[in-house]
This record gives sequence, C-alpha cells and structure tokens, in this order.
Amino acid sequence: MKIKDSDRNLRCEMPNCKNMAKFKVEKDGFFRSAGIYLCGDCASEMYKVLSTKFVPKSPENMLNKKIKIKENAGEK
Repeated sequence: MKIKDSDRNLRCEMPNCKNMAKFKVEKDGFFRSAGIYLCGDCASEMYKVLSTKFVPKSPENMLNKKIKIKENAGEK
C-alpha cells in the first residue's frame, strides 16, 4: 500500500465528512485512479484507531538473542 498526497480536488470519502481530500491511499495492482481519498482529520483519526489494533514488534536486539540462545541450550 502507498499513501500519497491527493492529486485531485475531491472531497474526503469518509461518511459525513465534508472536508477536501488531502491524501490518497492506494494498493499496488489496481488501476492508477483507484484508491481512497481522505482529509487530514480523517487520516489522523484512522491512524489513532489503527494504532490501538496493530502494535509493531520491537526488533530483536543482540542481548535478547543471547538470552534466548542460552535458554534454548539449557532446555536440551
């Protein structure tokens, strides 16, 4: 998926929103004109809601990797 600045002068596609679209969310493999147009307020609100559902995993650092290796060695 890609998030781009809106290239058209359209309204936000969220129900009951009358603001002008600022962003376009599109997915690879579809027509170029296909996508969802969102204003800044709706995009910000969507980000807040999605961040409560999807929390990124922290990268595994070297210290944690050594601890896991020691734990796995002790189990055998």
